[in-house]
Amino acid sequence: MATEVCAKLLALLSLVGCGQAALTSNGTAIDPPPCTTISQFGNGQTCNSADPTLASCGTNASRLCAGGWLCYDAPEYEQCACTTDSDCAGKRDYVNQARALNDKSPTAITCNGGRCVEGN
Repeated sequence: MATEVCAKLLALLSLVGCGQAALTSNGTAIDPPPCTTISQFGNGQTCNSADPTLASCGTNASRLCAGGWLCYDAPEYEQCACTTDSDCAGKRDYVNQARALNDKSPTAITCNGGRCVEGN
């Protein structure tokens, strides 16, 4: 019984992302930095994940087109770590600046499961 409960709890935690490391473009796991330590998340350009060159995202070797529309300098920046919603302020500003430039309404970004995630 206890083993079954532990297995279900572990499955639930893996769904919300607790303790999960970010993945690099080659699938290697890395520990994401706290969002509060990132001074620049990316170049603010829009991108298309179907473009294999990611030319709009700049020349950084670890760049990423997240959500099929926004450039990040590295996967760990897109999946940065947080403990409170206020830790997400920098990422929220980055995303909402890009949304405004693309005539999209702002979105809420909150700390959920140790990661800053978009939501309404």
